[in-house]
Amino acid sequence: MDYKAYLVEELDGVYSGSIKELQMRDIEPGNVIIKVHYSSLNYKDALAATGVKGVASSYPFVPGIDVAGEILESTSDNFKAGDKVIATGYKLGMSVFGGFGELVQIPQEWVVPLPSDFSLLNAMSYGTAGLTAGACVKKILNNNPSFKNPVLVSGATGGVGSVAVNLLSNLNYEVHAITGKLNEELILKKESPSELIFSDKATLQLPLPNLNGPTLNQDASELHYELADEILDSSPQDLILDDMTFRDVKGIPRGGIPFEKALKPYCTNNDADPILICDDVYTTGTSMREVYEDGALGIVVFARNKIQDDWVKAIWQLSI
Repeated sequence: MDYKAYLVEELDGVYSGSIKELQMRDIEPGNVIIKVHYSSLNYKDALAATGVKGVASSYPFVPGIDVAGEILESTSDNFKAGDKVIATGYKLGMSVFGGFGELVQIPQEWVVPLPSDFSLLNAMSYGTAGLTAGACVKKILNNNPSFKNPVLVSGATGGVGSVAVNLLSNLNYEVHAITGKLNEELILKKESPSELIFSDKATLQLPLPNLNGPTLNQDASELHYELADEILDSSPQDLILDDMTFRDVKGIPRGGIPFEKALKPYCTNNDADPILICDDVYTTGTSMREVYEDGALGIVVFARNKIQDDWVKAIWQLSI
């Protein structure tokens, strides 16, 4: 079965994408083949399309971490041809060809029926970012917060943040939206936050400690990715000790990439200094160890687990 897809290819270290005609393999037991109607554009797709290491498992590759479409073929008792479905996450768009093609073949466990009050276009208008925002808002609602207290949303102009602001506003919460992008004020106001806070004018009331600083309780871990993004956006220089010197910096995709960009101006370019490997969150440390070289230093904003590598330091340690 032939189909067209946006195929990213690598030649001599240069990555380029184009529309190519591909051949869908025969359907495997337990899989479904979906005729893709829509797929949303995510940051991870951009990383995969530009060859950032650690996102796509190999090339050539079709990005697209979510899809909305209809079942074309099925070996599952749960789905039949013509069913409208959505899929996001798992290995879609990472090690399995993703939604930037006319067809995808994925395990039936990755697929859920399209809600009856959604169109396929609605589903991908929200996409993975909307699903993430919804999960965050549900977590808040599960704790029965008082309407007397405002809800703070960082990264409010991004996909997750903007949907979260909209959801919370429609639930009649007082929403304080944080952004570092002054030119996005009009867009944010359409989401109806109660207050806009520009991060270059605001203090986040989170003192940045020395490395291996305080332990945060597990509740904070629910927000660590967003919090790391906000810190990196507003004051990355505060994450560096006065005596920390490094000749170059290497960020681990994807969270470490903005960290790398933020720290680049502080490189000494002195061959006698070590390289600095950085990431937003440390879970197992595997990604950092894969790029380690003799004498390297490592720094992460948050450590979710106990750090196993003596060359890696964390700004905050989440409770274990």
